[in-house]
Amino acid sequence: MRPDNTLAEVESQSVLIKTSHMAKKVEETFEANPELAGVIIVDDDYGQLRGMISRKRFMELYSKPFRKELYNKKPLKLIIKYDFDAPLSLHDTDSIDHAVRVALARPLDQMYEPIVVTTVNGGWKLIDMQVLLLELARVHERQSMELQETLSRVKHLEGIISICMYCKKIHNDVNSWDQLEVYISNHSEALFSHGICPECYKQQMDEIKKRH
Repeated sequence: MRPDNTLAEVESQSVLIKTSHMAKKVEETFEANPELAGVIIVDDDYGQLRGMISRKRFMELYSKPFRKELYNKKPLKLIIKYDFDAPLSLHDTDSIDHAVRVALARPLDQMYEPIVVTTVNGGWKLIDMQVLLLELARVHERQSMELQETLSRVKHLEGIISICMYCKKIHNDVNSWDQLEVYISNHSEALFSHGICPECYKQQMDEIKKRH
């Protein structure tokens, strides 16, 4: 993949919440941001990644009987430790193709969880799997178009070519005869430079000597 087909180019989100906050903070954040796929949990100094809480997983757990009341009394550091798996964490220089392969290799219940991405400046961002899969499709579509454009510029020589057994000219499509190098240049991307082989050199030198 080209260097620009990396996670750095993929649309992302970046909402950080400290581990000292209660689950109520996560609930409020999701309510205020309907398009948010998840939140990144960091320590109180914002110096270390502690985990990730996806909207889907949070709503599943939060909606269970008495769970909301229980969570509202616990700091996120305990919830992250006991109720959420460690997130898939990649770097924004990783390729989109690699990220999709790694993400889809996760257990089924984690396969479509958002990915935490470390940026070049040491920060974090979140990429939704749906966004990542759509971006991979666009990359493959773009690569396919580039390949078609390349192939359209390449001409191929194939089939039986009629060549004169004496002068080596080739019978072309308009019923005339082209020099060998002209015909090949017109039907391929090849270019010619001219030199002289040892046998021809000797023959030409002998002819010159005979004339003198």
